[in-house]
Amino acid sequence: MADSMNYKALHQLMQNRLDDGSLYILCEYIKFDAPAANNLDSSSLEGNGVAIKSMSLIRYCRQRQILHTLIENLHLVRPDMVGDSYTAWLTWATAQDNPQAPAPIIPPAPPSAAPILSPAKRRLRDELFEELYPELESAMDGRDWDMAISHGQEILALKPDHQPTKDKLKVAYCVRGIGYRVQGMYEQALADYNQAIRLDPNFAFAYIDRGNLYLAQKQYKQALADFNQTILLDSNFASAYNGRGDTYRRKGDRARAIADYVRALELGDEKQRRRAEQALKELGVR
Repeated sequence: MADSMNYKALHQLMQNRLDDGSLYILCEYIKFDAPAANNLDSSSLEGNGVAIKSMSLIRYCRQRQILHTLIENLHLVRPDMVGDSYTAWLTWATAQDNPQAPAPIIPPAPPSAAPILSPAKRRLRDELFEELYPELESAMDGRDWDMAISHGQEILALKPDHQPTKDKLKVAYCVRGIGYRVQGMYEQALADYNQAIRLDPNFAFAYIDRGNLYLAQKQYKQALADFNQTILLDSNFASAYNGRGDTYRRKGDRARAIADYVRALELGDEKQRRRAEQALKELGVR
């Protein structure tokens, strides 16, 4: 069982083990060099200039299975440290603390601290927002996902907590991801699905689409994790049962595959019922 640690205790630990300079270096390393997280070791960190105190803290947290807590809370020291790099490190840290866990669902990036604006800057921000939001709506209506994503990102840079923009942006990422997947552009598709999930960790459609992507790549463990999450969020999602059934079938788990196809038959629309019936027929059940 991993130790629990609140931010106050962790902050005290960081103060005891890190001076300002080494903490800054550690934050910068996480912010800009996250790909190295997949192959992290002492030499890779020290070779990039991270202070010995930083390594000491990482080892300390790693031994006590609280490494993910350290990474989660660094953004409270550096609110600008968000995005893909932060997410990659947090995913890596979570796996380090619990290597037996299934592939972690990529968490949302923590919100950055809202800047305190002068009245003049606030007016300018609001004027820019009034210009951009109609353009976002127009791009969504025209199914121009690239433009919608561009406008949505600009709006969230102005108003990070604007929920209507987040709702539109997650759909744009998800639909563009489907297009990438159909074209075999799996890396781009995965990046878009992850962005959609980051915007809304309860967006079932993004999990099922990412599950289909993993299934196409024969990454069955990850596919099952995403289909399970879809069903957890919406137990009547027939397509998720079909997707999970396909995964079990490819893994050779005939009984579980049949159970999921039968459930898809009970819940699905005509398209999903036909898909389930065909699968069951191929398994010799109907």
